[in-house]
Amino acid sequence: MNKSAKRITCLLLSMLTAFSIAACGGGNDSSVNSTDSSSSGSKTYTYDTETRPVVFATEALDGNFNPFFATSATDSEMAAMTQIGMLTTDEAGNVTCGEDEPTVALDWQKKEAADQSYTDYEFIIKNGIKF
Repeated sequence: MNKSAKRITCLLLSMLTAFSIAACGGGNDSSVNSTDSSSSGSKTYTYDTETRPVVFATEALDGNFNPFFATSATDSEMAAMTQIGMLTTDEAGNVTCGEDEPTVALDWQKKEAADQSYTDYEFIIKNGIKF
C-alpha cells in the first residue's frame, strides 16, 4: 500500500471510531437514576424495578432442557437452575438428603441383591413434591 492510501485508511478508521463513540453516548433512560459522588468520582445507578425488567444473558441455547438428553452446557445449566435432584452431597462428598436439604428425597436406602447382580435404590419422596 502506498503512503496516501494508508493515510486515507487511517483517517476513515479514526472518523468511524469518533462516530461510534458519539453515537453511543448521551442516551436518556428514564428508568435509570444516577447520582454522582463527587468526592470519589464514582456513580451509583439505581433501577426502577417496576418499569425495568430483570435481564439474564446466556450463550445460545439448543432448547433441550432435559438433564438426561441436554446437548449443550448451557441447556444443562438451565436444567440445573430449574430442577432439583433426588440427592445432593455435603462438604465431605457424602450423599445427603432430608427435610433441610435442597433435594426431592426425604430418605433413601440402597439394597443389593444376594448374588450382587443388581442394586435397588428406594427413595422416600417429600410431601408436596409433584412430577
